[in-house]
Amino acid sequence: MGLLEPIPQRDWIVAGGFLISLLAFLATVEGLSRKLNPDAEKVRKIVHFATGLAVLPTPFLFENFIPMMVMALGFAAANAWSVRQGTIGVYNRSERRSLGTVYYPLALAILLPLFWHESASLLLIPFAVMAFGDPVAAMIGARASRKLPLPHPWDAKSARGSMAMFLASTVIVWIGLALDISSLGLSAWQVLVIGIGVGAIAAAAEALSYRGSDNLSVALLSAALLKLFLTPGMFLQTLAGECLAALMVILSMRWRALDISGGIAAFWVGTFIFAAGGWAMSLPLIVFFVTSSFLSKWVKQRKRGDDGRFRMASSRDAMQVLANGGLPMVLAILSIWWPHPMIFFLYLAGVASAAADTWATEIGLLSGQTPRSIVSGRPVPPGSSGGITLPGLMGAAAGSSVVAFSAVIAPSAQIWPSWGGFSVLALVALSGFLAHLLDSVLGATLQHRAACGVCGMETEHRLHCNRPTRHVAGLRWLDNDGVNLACSLSGMLIAAALI
Repeated sequence: MGLLEPIPQRDWIVAGGFLISLLAFLATVEGLSRKLNPDAEKVRKIVHFATGLAVLPTPFLFENFIPMMVMALGFAAANAWSVRQGTIGVYNRSERRSLGTVYYPLALAILLPLFWHESASLLLIPFAVMAFGDPVAAMIGARASRKLPLPHPWDAKSARGSMAMFLASTVIVWIGLALDISSLGLSAWQVLVIGIGVGAIAAAAEALSYRGSDNLSVALLSAALLKLFLTPGMFLQTLAGECLAALMVILSMRWRALDISGGIAAFWVGTFIFAAGGWAMSLPLIVFFVTSSFLSKWVKQRKRGDDGRFRMASSRDAMQVLANGGLPMVLAILSIWWPHPMIFFLYLAGVASAAADTWATEIGLLSGQTPRSIVSGRPVPPGSSGGITLPGLMGAAAGSSVVAFSAVIAPSAQIWPSWGGFSVLALVALSGFLAHLLDSVLGATLQHRAACGVCGMETEHRLHCNRPTRHVAGLRWLDNDGVNLACSLSGMLIAAALI
């Protein structure tokens, strides 16, 4: 049944009973918590686990997913209000600010329409990984004294907790697939591999979360990877893609092109782009990452870093990786359900935009020319957002073109000739270059800029001289990573308009 088909009256009756039971359980938890005053985190995990158990039989109780989705969205809205007000729901009150109770039902609301008509396994296994694996990781990780060196603003995590998440998720996937192995047509070795593969991506999603976002990312990323593994003809490509992503991350971290948070994010991005897009999507991403990392290392060696004003670290963190690769990853995942050629070109434009911006910055610094503001035309310090040089503009054009035309040599790239050949790829390259110009305009006008209260230097950093900086211009929330994200998005939108 779909959205436009009538919902059986029985479903609404069952939904009412389900809702009353769940509200009664939460009210009981709230009442006991007010009397006994237990640890809020433990209560959260009990509710987390119990509601997961309640959701598991729903595909067998309902004919239509709409009543469950309505309830899930209602709980997400109610929890968002409760977190903001802090008046009801002990499970919404914690020492750490978290929106986990909002993301939890939201994950279910997204999974329901995607997988309700495909397989109960695709719906329930990813939700079970989030509902049961995450509390196990949290309980074990809480006992670890050493935390992963994740930069602000990511939640504190531990290697022990991540390993627990991996093992718990792997076992959950194995059990879920074993219960449905005959209808899925899987062999024992495939179940083994899929469990490990989904467990790894779930652990990576749990390790890198912000204010409880792993309640959303664990379920959705696990579901997307499971979908890839179970799609006919995609098993080996998915396995190869995840292995290639892991290898690239290991090499990059050894080369210090990524810090640990950047490595985790790159594992997300690489896995889905390599697995869903094959060589057609993988090669442009590899070209961008390798060339950009090489240029960054070269600049660091030649210029010996900056004077503390601007972000010029050669080791990319998670925010930088996701700013450049997050939207392309989303398009790669979208292509699982909608394998349209336009998705490929929008993806290519996003990567080309990131390459244009990175090449322009690095080549502009290497040139030694004094940059000028793209808005005022006045000289600005090297590395300033919004500053441009002629070599930098040439670098932007070259970086965008190299990434765009790298699609030609990809072994499986058979889309672009039927869509106009080189002329379409030229439009993709142009989109990347124009997005870089927009990036420069945003950097010069709206990007956050601050001043150090100790030395008086203007900087893009939130801290300088070990003191918080003072906001002086731009939007407080729009940092360099936000501008880079806007660059990728604008490249895609420009490509959509031109092609």
